[in-house]
Amino acid sequence: MKSLFFAAALAVSGAAAQAATLSASETLEQFVLVTEGDLTGNSVHVHGRSLIGGDLSTDNWSDFFNVNADEWPKIGASVFAELIVAGNATSSFNVNQGGDLAVAGAISGTFNLNDGGSQVAFDAPENYWIQMEAMSADLSAAAASASAITLVKNAENKLAINAGGVYTISATELAGVGGISYGFAPDETVIINVTGDAAVLSANMEGTDKGLAQNVIWNFESTNTVTLNASIFGTVVATDAKVTFHSDIEGSLIASLVDANAQIHVQTFLGELPEIGQVPLPAALPLLLAGLGVFGAVARRKS
Repeated sequence: MKSLFFAAALAVSGAAAQAATLSASETLEQFVLVTEGDLTGNSVHVHGRSLIGGDLSTDNWSDFFNVNADEWPKIGASVFAELIVAGNATSSFNVNQGGDLAVAGAISGTFNLNDGGSQVAFDAPENYWIQMEAMSADLSAAAASASAITLVKNAENKLAINAGGVYTISATELAGVGGISYGFAPDETVIINVTGDAAVLSANMEGTDKGLAQNVIWNFESTNTVTLNASIFGTVVATDAKVTFHSDIEGSLIASLVDANAQIHVQTFLGELPEIGQVPLPAALPLLLAGLGVFGAVARRKS
């Protein structure tokens, strides 16, 4: 189903006006779930807009645009429907809060449009996945402003991210982490590039304000599978991967394929997407790294 979006786009191009093009940052403002291909899973709950590039095929009832009161200010305005499916919808689902539904293919499941929503003609941002892939590549290639994430060692290996910047960590290192905490300022941006073919995160967030998730991107570069067994704070970008998550995501999810078994909450990315070679080193970080004896690792673009 990964190519279905493009087929659907061609099918409607002669009968409808050209769809709007969104930049990567605009897409992050307007959608909390973006896939290239299918969305599967069990009782999915997505609190913001969803853009599904393949089929919607989940078990049991799922809820989309299930917005909490404190999440409304974080949702950017959009001309697009609140649930967009470029393939077929075979699930039973609700679209809540007056959200609209746009499906390019067939609908064989049962659905409810609650609070005044409508089924509308299919429309989706043009070439949206090209934008997502380019963003991920740029994040991967950004000059690293910090070593592999500062590892604070104790009985359990824990990561303490206390300054803005671009970080790298291997999937092997990430798998051994027992806890993660954020201690950076609310006006700082954190980019975490995770390298490796398969990544598993089972570490709990410890003592961290969920609002800081709006300043963080976890970029799984050239990773084929990502498994999230614990909640993660920040936008998850995995344009080459199937992402399976079993605990809530505090932030957006951008992935090739998704198997969802928990909720996605609205924590719209408010940080700055770095320009290649122009990411400054946080002033206090060299002293911090020297004190911890941590060595550096430069993020490289995968050739």
